[in-house]
Amino acid sequence: MKKFLSLSCILFAVTACGPEETVHPCEASEFCVYDLENKSSDCAQGYEWENPDDMNNYNCVLIPEPVCELNIPEKYMEDTYSTGCPPNSSSSGNGCYCDDGYTLNASADGCVQMCSANSDCLEDGTACIGGTCVVPPCSPDSCAEGLLCGNDGNCRADPNVLPPEPKLDCPILSAEECIEDDICCVPMWICAGMDCGTLMPFNPEFGHGYWNYPLNGETRTDQYRSYVRKDVWNLIKYASASVACMSETWEFGNGHLLGLGDMSEANGAIPGTREGQPGHPEGTHVNGHDMDIAYYQLNGDDNHLRAVCDHYQGGQDAYHCTSDPVNFDLWRTALFLAKMHDNPSLRVIGVDGKLGVQITTAMNQMCSAGWIQGEACTNPKVTYETTDNGYGWYHFHHHHFHISVSGGVGLSSGNSGPECFLPGCAQVNPETDPRAHIYH
Repeated sequence: MKKFLSLSCILFAVTACGPEETVHPCEASEFCVYDLENKSSDCAQGYEWENPDDMNNYNCVLIPEPVCELNIPEKYMEDTYSTGCPPNSSSSGNGCYCDDGYTLNASADGCVQMCSANSDCLEDGTACIGGTCVVPPCSPDSCAEGLLCGNDGNCRADPNVLPPEPKLDCPILSAEECIEDDICCVPMWICAGMDCGTLMPFNPEFGHGYWNYPLNGETRTDQYRSYVRKDVWNLIKYASASVACMSETWEFGNGHLLGLGDMSEANGAIPGTREGQPGHPEGTHVNGHDMDIAYYQLNGDDNHLRAVCDHYQGGQDAYHCTSDPVNFDLWRTALFLAKMHDNPSLRVIGVDGKLGVQITTAMNQMCSAGWIQGEACTNPKVTYETTDNGYGWYHFHHHHFHISVSGGVGLSSGNSGPECFLPGCAQVNPETDPRAHIYH
């Protein structure tokens, strides 16, 4: 607020002076609001003083939009997942063992905290039930808007019932305009130039909506399994930022960044080749075309690549979902896969069969609502198998989805078929498949 003091006239000796109307300088300045009664002035809403220190400057300028900086939780900075073991466990010999104070969960694919009272539980949203800290059963009115309470006591999405409308006006800017740590905007997916097929490390480690965390023997300073083509890099950043922006008002979900998994090595080789242990069948994850990405999850401290469903049958790992998904954020996952379709070079997205039915239904719902458009609605590339028909998608997609982008300028993909996971629909025995030993 600024005050303006003036003298309508100055008396000299016997000179008389009559009344004189004075215009306040604020009234002559655009976006400056003058209070005649209090003889004070201020800038209109959304504007600020051009120079607040100059009492004679009544110019008001637009308050600039803030640069939204990415907030990285302190836990993300811990290098605890590079062993390939789940959180709260450590590798020993050829296996993973729960840390002190933790025990195997009900599905035997993770470690949960042991407890004697609710106050012992460290993770938000958990309670001490049966001696371990778990998410308590839901009730009809306990789930966030957009989720329903299932018969098994878990909040879950109904693919036939849309959540609240997402934000539909997220600003999409060029890479030059949308800087790395600005989470107010979405970077364009388009890649122009002759270097779109160039292999590059997926940096930075943290970005708008994603986290390229170290896994399967990587460390934060040696992410040797994380090289992709530049056009794939652009597309993933675009899709993750789009989901982060569009879903910001959805109250369900764990609110964490999406975890990125195996890509290729720097020379285009299958991840793990450097150590003599390729982690994927021959013909896939080569030359930076392919990537494994986590499903968005409803609960937990991160969105790492992990099973979102029960995957055991007769006491043995079936390597696919044997029940409907539980810890699965359907709507964010479906939205991410839909945004991937904006690049016409997308070849295929492979998901687990139990999840695929829900994802395609959810995408159809969003298309009908006008939330998404284009290829995701007219020519979807989401592929899955509810029974093993030999296309290669039935196994090993219960903890991640697999994306593959076709060639163009640059290196070519060894996996060019329209539907199959491997070239020529080659078959791999699940028991000997190298993927059995990653993404625990």
